[in-house]
This record gives sequence, structure tokens and C-alpha cells, in this order.
Amino acid sequence: MRLQNVISNRRPEFAQIGKYQALRVSHQGRLANVDPNTVDIIIVEDESTLKAILKNDVLYLKPLFYIGDTRKECDGTFNVDAPHQIVSKVDVLTKAIEEYADLDLPSDPSDRLLTKVLRYLISRKKVLKPINTRLSSIGYSFPVIEDMSIESNPLHIIKHLNAFSSQDYFSRQPIDKINICYDCNSSYLNFSECCTKCNSLDLKTEELVHHFRCAYVGPQSDFMKDEKLICPKCDHQLKHIGIDYDKPSEIHTCKSCNHSSQETKMKAKCVDCCKENELEQLVTYDIHEYRPTEKAVAKSLESTKAQSFGIQSEEEHDLLTNYGAFNMIKSHEAKRQSIANTSTFEMIMSVEDKILNGLNEGMQMAMLQELASIIKPYLKHNDLIALDRDRNINVLLIDYTSQENEVIQDTLHYNLNKMLMDNGWSNHEIISITSRSIKE
Repeated sequence: MRLQNVISNRRPEFAQIGKYQALRVSHQGRLANVDPNTVDIIIVEDESTLKAILKNDVLYLKPLFYIGDTRKECDGTFNVDAPHQIVSKVDVLTKAIEEYADLDLPSDPSDRLLTKVLRYLISRKKVLKPINTRLSSIGYSFPVIEDMSIESNPLHIIKHLNAFSSQDYFSRQPIDKINICYDCNSSYLNFSECCTKCNSLDLKTEELVHHFRCAYVGPQSDFMKDEKLICPKCDHQLKHIGIDYDKPSEIHTCKSCNHSSQETKMKAKCVDCCKENELEQLVTYDIHEYRPTEKAVAKSLESTKAQSFGIQSEEEHDLLTNYGAFNMIKSHEAKRQSIANTSTFEMIMSVEDKILNGLNEGMQMAMLQELASIIKPYLKHNDLIALDRDRNINVLLIDYTSQENEVIQDTLHYNLNKMLMDNGWSNHEIISITSRSIKE
């Protein structure tokens, strides 16, 4: 049983538009009871519902229209006063997605995401383009792939896309470069000139003046006398630039240490975390748009072993490691830490007892297993997930740095709680996550 099936039993709203059955969804919880075979068009009213549909492995290819402003992830805007305007577009989309109707998705999370994105882009004849947004820590987002994935870190999305490109599923066209903070991976940086000696920002910058007649060179303040330029060396007045003098450069004098230099040092202060980065510390990423290749078209038409809608497949059970085996491997990892350069962490995820106790035993297990499947794409292939007797989800993060451990813990805590609150489970966080390093 899927997590969405536990969330809500509210009924969706259907309407006939021409020969098509349209589903109008005002809340994503209403998707739980939708039979995909009875839906030709989906009309949504809010962004969270739109994202839920694109994440849905059955509904994501359905023609999707938005009431209100046009969304990049949608196939168009729906006008409630003229509903039949979308029929011609739906005709084209329906024909394009027919070839995927009987094809299943891979069980591997990464392969599944790739296949979904390819089928969506190819059926829409679209290119995956980054969108400028201040809401992203790097200033760009990829709405379609971010909505289909549970990954929210834009740099992880870029790494996924570059990995897919290296396998020849996308051709890339660079459109920009970004520099990101060494500490927090934000691209919101403030670049400043500072003193080459003491790093102070308190600089006085003046133009250098070169007097042709006597060859004296000095800051303009040396020449200023009664609002005229008078050479301090030969006492002649400088009247015409290019004839009497020129200004070859600038000189910077530090008000903190009085050091003067024609050079300055640049540093980049992160607006988000306030770290002052040296320029050589900044990490540069290329931002591309991604176009599906011929190999991608073939990949999109591949099929896998059929899986029943709404029923957990055998592959999903393989996500979980036996708890006894989990503890044996944890013990082995604790012994290995003395010689490893990285660490192994145990992350324990707990769902609020009040929530679990409100479900029967079968639904409790369905919820925990579904959460485990959501967690899996965030992890490395050798990481392990197990359920303990106290109904906690235990994750073994093998060979992680402390920073990587903190990032994944914070990301999962935010994304899972937001997902559950958006789906109406509660108006507050119901999942807590703790983590500790495994040492003997």
C-alpha cells in the first residue's frame, strides 16, 4: 500500500471535456483514490498538487493544465470559461504518450527517474532548461526533474544530469557558470576588494597621475592644490590630460594599516553563511540545458517487469535489510573506523507515536516501507536501511564525512516532514531524525 493511499479518502472531481475525461484536483490528497485508466486530463490549482502528480509514477505523463499563471511544468493554462480550448493540444499529447501506455518503470530509483524524465521530455518535445530563481541556493532550478525526484538539492540534480549525459542520454549546451561557497554551496556571493597585506575592506582608492614634463608619478591627492592640479615635484600646473599628464592606473591605500599598492585582493563573502571565501576556494559549476539524444529515445521505450499499481513490489522489499544483519554490519563498520579516512554514521528516523498508533499494523508497515523507499535515492548504493522493533527506520551511512552526514540528515528531515504536512497528516513536524558516528 502506497503512502498516498493512507493519506486521504476524499473523492476527486471529474468533468467531460469533449471526448476526454478531465480530473480537477484542488488538493493532492485527492489523488489517492484516482484510477489512472479513467483519467485523460488533469487540471490542478496549486503548485504542491502539480508536484505530487509529476512524482506519481502512473499519472506523471497525463496532459496537465494549471488554473492561473502558466507553469513551466504544465502543458498549458486552463481557462474555466473556455474549457474546450485545450482539446487540440490534448489530442497531440494523447497520441504522443500512447507508446508509453503499456511500459513499466525500472525499479532502480536512479534509472526510474531517468526514464520518467525522458518519457516526459520526449512526449512533449521539450528540452530540459534551467530556470532562474532566487529560491534556489545556486540561482537556478530544473523544475521538471526536481518535481519528479525527491531530491531537493540543486547541485545533486546537476550531478545526476551530468551522469546521465556521460551515458549519452542527453546532449548538453552550456548557458552559464556559477561560483559557489566552499562551506554551504550557495552561489549568493558578495565580491569585494581588500588590502593585500591585512585583508581590510577599508580602502581609499585614487587615480595615479603621471606628469609628462618631469616624469613624476603619484596619487591625485599629491597634485591637488586649491582645486588645481599642481605637480609637487616641479610646481607646474597640469591643465590638459593627454598633453600635460595621463592617469595610467589606480593606487589603493589601506586605512587600517596604511599599506599602499596598485593591486588589491578579492574575496567572496557568502550571503547565506557569511563565510569569507578566498577566490581559489570557490567551486565553479557549468549550468547546461539538456536535450534528449537518440539513445534517450530508445531508453524511454524500454520496459521492465510489470508491477501492480498500489501494491508494493518485491524489489521494494529488497530496500530493507534484516535488522540482525544490519547490526552485524554496523559492528564490522565500527571496527573499521580506526583505519578509514571517513566515518560511518547511524541515522535513526522516528515517526511520532501518535501518528503510528492511529494506524493498524498493516498500514504502519506500509507507511514505514514507503518512507524507506523515499529515503533510498538519497543514499549511496552500499548504504543500508532496516526497521527495528520500535518501529524506527535505521540507516547506515557508510564512508561519509561529517558534513555529508549533516547535509543528508537536514535534507531528509525537511523534505519528509514537508511532504507529510502537505499531504494533510499534521500541521507540525512528525518525523524526528538523530545521527551518530559509529565507533568501536
